[in-house]
Amino acid sequence: MKGAFGAPTTTGEGPYTHVYESGNCSLPSFSVEVGTPEVPDFAMYSGCMVDRFS
Repeated sequence: MKGAFGAPTTTGEGPYTHVYESGNCSLPSFSVEVGTPEVPDFAMYSGCMVDRFS
């Protein structure tokens, strides 16, 4: 969720409420590790951003 909508606004003290807002102009980038254990190879891709939910 954070990758698609940005950081949430968190409120509450017991049960927390997290509110995400869509339509942010600037979304955070993140790193993804893709593993193929048969080889074995684990590649790290940095600077990834969410394009769409489907």
